[in-house]
Amino acid sequence: KQFVAHESTVLALAWHPNNTVIATASSDCTCKLYSANLKEIEGKTKVEGGAKPPRLGELLAEFRQPSGWVHDVAWSPTGAVLAFCSHDSTVRFANMNERDAQGMPLVEEVRVRDLPFRSLCFVSETSLIAAGDDANPVAFSFLGGSWKRAGVLDKGAADARPAAGTGSATRAAFARFQQAASFGESSAAPGAGGASSSASKSTDTIHQ
Repeated sequence: KQFVAHESTVLALAWHPNNTVIATASSDCTCKLYSANLKEIEGKTKVEGGAKPPRLGELLAEFRQPSGWVHDVAWSPTGAVLAFCSHDSTVRFANMNERDAQGMPLVEEVRVRDLPFRSLCFVSETSLIAAGDDANPVAFSFLGGSWKRAGVLDKGAADARPAAGTGSATRAAFARFQQAASFGESSAAPGAGGASSSASKSTDTIHQ
């Protein structure tokens, strides 16, 4: 079974916990919900009011983000919340249990100063981890009736250093690893005078 879902590349998808809805993220700047109901597998789905159940590939909801690609999408453990992140450094949370006048899920936007996120993962119904171009995962929590940026997971390079008392060989190996994992490292071959130059910029987190 297949169906055309987006006008451009599908970057990510996530199955609802009940397996009857698929959420998709795309470079056409949309996040969409489609029915994944297969009567061959699910049987005859009962719909309240006697209406016909949605067919496979039927569009259930669309969230358009004109300011950037939608990189990833994730469901909370119960499927009550859908999160999706865009290239405009936002994470949006759609509440499946609250609807607007048009019947669309209410969406809460959290805009951050971090670089864009590329991946999302719920660790509980009220906690989400987002990772992206900053190489430092960020936690989001549902507090006081709204979603908020709770802080980064890595607090600094000190968290990544070997514990006190480790041998010199271990420290030397770790130092070489840190150097190899540097961002923006470049070097020039020695010139006629034997001079050489190099520049590097290391991250201060363990998530390289």
